[in-house]
Amino acid sequence: MKKKTLYEDLAIDKKATPDQIKKAYRQKAKQTHPDNGGKPDEFRTIAKAYNILSDEEKRKRYDNGENPDHINQNTHEQNVLSVVFGIFNNIIDQNIDFIHNNIFDLIRQNIQANEEKAKADKNKNLKNIKKYNDILRRIKKKDQSELFIQLLDDKIKGCNALIVQIDEHIYVCEDALKLIKECEYEIDPQYVHSQYFSFK
Repeated sequence: MKKKTLYEDLAIDKKATPDQIKKAYRQKAKQTHPDNGGKPDEFRTIAKAYNILSDEEKRKRYDNGENPDHINQNTHEQNVLSVVFGIFNNIIDQNIDFIHNNIFDLIRQNIQANEEKAKADKNKNLKNIKKYNDILRRIKKKDQSELFIQLLDDKIKGCNALIVQIDEHIYVCEDALKLIKECEYEIDPQYVHSQYFSFK
């Protein structure tokens, strides 16, 4: 069986405009999201297609025949390195006792803090989606109500789009922790309490 193209995954034409890609993604994401009864694999397929086709450079690479998994993998690895080295640069520029504090422990603490914040943001969006859907169910569909229904639909789509981004960030944090798992740092015996620095 022939494998679907990313355009077919989103049910759009190869000449689709950025707005058409975004609209198609929102519709598909709503249908396939696990919180709406969809399958996780289908949702990831839709997210991968949107991640590439919504980016002009990635879309061009895909249209030129590059493997979509290779395109996404390169981007993911770059994001992992960006997080790790961004936190590292932030920490070493701070006034910290590097003789008694393990730099890699500080990096781990920062990554874990970022991951926990991302998970909290995801839960917040999931709760908002549930709230908006509850409100939608209570609005009687009449001409005067259509604007309110559309507003709620847009808010749900926005939350779903954010969740896709948050899931990717959580995935990046998980791999960032793996990247420094084996890293070691020599400190003097005296222990000084570690400090936290948030990285954005």
